[in-house]
Amino acid sequence: MGANPMRLRWLPPLSLILALGCDQTSRFRQHDFPIVVVESFAPYGSVIWAADGQHLLFNHRPLARIQEIPPGSHLYYYIGDSTGAGIGALDLASETMRRVYPAQLGGLELSHDGQFLYYEAQGQVWRITVQADSLIVGSEMQVTNSSEGAFGPSVSNSGTRLLYYVGTGRGGIRISAASGGGDHFVGPSEGWISPDWQPNDSSFAFVRFGSSATSIAVVDTFGVQPVSIQANANSPKWSPDGTHIAFLSRGSDLNTRDKLWLMNRDGSGVRQLTTESVAPEFNWSPDGTRIAYVRFIDNDTSYVNGTIWLIDPMTLDRYQVTFNRRP
Repeated sequence: MGANPMRLRWLPPLSLILALGCDQTSRFRQHDFPIVVVESFAPYGSVIWAADGQHLLFNHRPLARIQEIPPGSHLYYYIGDSTGAGIGALDLASETMRRVYPAQLGGLELSHDGQFLYYEAQGQVWRITVQADSLIVGSEMQVTNSSEGAFGPSVSNSGTRLLYYVGTGRGGIRISAASGGGDHFVGPSEGWISPDWQPNDSSFAFVRFGSSATSIAVVDTFGVQPVSIQANANSPKWSPDGTHIAFLSRGSDLNTRDKLWLMNRDGSGVRQLTTESVAPEFNWSPDGTRIAYVRFIDNDTSYVNGTIWLIDPMTLDRYQVTFNRRP
């Protein structure tokens, strides 16, 4: 049975009503009742850079409006426009955006030469041909055929090998040819997810999880002797020069959403880059001077929420590059 949102509204006890009077409790309900965002989504997501460093590709589900339902309830809902959903492309120079694919795709990963976009669909890894900032509809090709599913593709810098993790809930990272075939586990068959190639292709970072904690580790392509470099962290992304790893973490406050952080390749020099929460699947620019990410904060009813921002990881200068249209 669907829940009536009015039942979620807190009402003051009778003793408080009698003590304050009707006028006072009316003002109490109007001004002091907390805003609750019941349903929300990030209109932008899975942001990646095109090989030219001048365009961004990303998932986009346009936000039609943020609405209080029913009026006066302090309960807010994000209402999306599914008719305009798909993969968007943003030209950073002209600040123009257009849709380049008529459907949203998961786990976006661009090959380093910019020729193929790898993604998740139907529980497997696929790829599609890229020309400039356009995706060639009809060129889609399934890359993996794993009985356990395939997620989180990461393509080697040489463009010849592919890492992904299986979707059984137990984790486990497999390596294959970038065009598919010859895949096998790297390391144990469970407990490893979210691989990301080091730029020289000799090793990769990944997330190792257990019953009580997660950590970022680095291991060679044989999966031998992994080294944990950061606890309570996820989503590692190597900088293009291989000197730093950006990642997501809640830091010392485990009750919040993930923020964006940076560390040296060995786990030293940890720095927090954002104070606001960040959605998964951020990415470095090809020259390593900027990181594109999606700002996404719980209980935010502003139209800035769920938009793409760029940040300089050294100076922390940042600015917004996509926007939600107000109704």
